[in-house]
Amino acid sequence: MRAGAVCLLASFPVIGFAARTPKGPTPSEVTDALTNTGIKTSVNSIGSVQQVIQDIIGWVQVFILVISVLFIIMGAWDYLNSGGEAEKTKEGRNKLIYATVGIALVLIAGGIVRVINTFIN
Repeated sequence: MRAGAVCLLASFPVIGFAARTPKGPTPSEVTDALTNTGIKTSVNSIGSVQQVIQDIIGWVQVFILVISVLFIIMGAWDYLNSGGEAEKTKEGRNKLIYATVGIALVLIAGGIVRVINTFIN
């Protein structure tokens, strides 16, 4: 009984704190804060947004191509050093196949981006 009373008394400040609604900034205060920050962006039009997206996609493609080439090297190493063991040969061959599929997908994705960009512009 005593522990229940202590828990109840301890929860009053929490209940009172949760019942309050904090006062946030008014919409005009938010607008003033955003216009007076001095933050400048290089985005001036939809074309700049497209360029940023194309740059990001280009970097992701380069990253995936580098990883795929590393997997091709690892797969070739595993394949050549398998010593005739079927399991190691299969593992090396699978790495080569997956890396090749990855390169193909990156190239196809790049082509799709160019086609979409042609239709947009």
